[in-house]
Amino acid sequence: MATRLEELAGFLDEYNLNYEIDKDRSAILIAFACPPEGGGYKTPDGDASVRLVIRLVEDGEFLSVFSPNAWNIDDCPHKAAVLEAIPSIQSQYKMLRFDYDPADGELRPNIELPLEDSSITSHQFHRVIHGLLDGIQRFDRVIRHAMETGEVSFACLESEEPSSPPSEEVLRLMDLANRAGGIDELERLIGSDGLADDDAGGRLDSGDPDENDDSGRSNEAA
Repeated sequence: MATRLEELAGFLDEYNLNYEIDKDRSAILIAFACPPEGGGYKTPDGDASVRLVIRLVEDGEFLSVFSPNAWNIDDCPHKAAVLEAIPSIQSQYKMLRFDYDPADGELRPNIELPLEDSSITSHQFHRVIHGLLDGIQRFDRVIRHAMETGEVSFACLESEEPSSPPSEEVLRLMDLANRAGGIDELERLIGSDGLADDDAGGRLDSGDPDENDDSGRSNEAA
């Protein structure tokens, strides 16, 4: 049985997360505010939040979760170093993959799951969300260091503890709190730059939100 968008929205509702639904494109937009301390992740335009698109394709048989334009290396003088770092990151972190668009410099982290006729559980879904959030925030320093210096180094991660085991990841999502902003900016990003349409090979523009009056708010990243 193919997965429906309403099922995924229900998983988010379990933790009272704010989001927007684009039913025409089988997508959910959600944003998580990053901790302001410690020089954490920021979008290319300086916003301290991770913006995610949760998308069902192939009639609900394939799940794609990605962060559009998480980094942009179009004007980066050290593109080669960044692209050298990506395979190393992928080899160190389960599920996390990156797409690079040389046309505009977009670097898009993503996690994809082939569901086929199987159902996804709440635990599996939240592990995907947490995995992408954690991966973006953890390796942001590696990518930015490569962008700024041309050096590929993982020294900044040596003192970090490993991620929480899967049994703890859903518990971390339970502690997420709502903050203003985030999804509004994601809508602007979709409307101006677009999102790659995996099915048609084109771009997605912004659609009107279908539900959730509070959906313009972002959630706090664990």
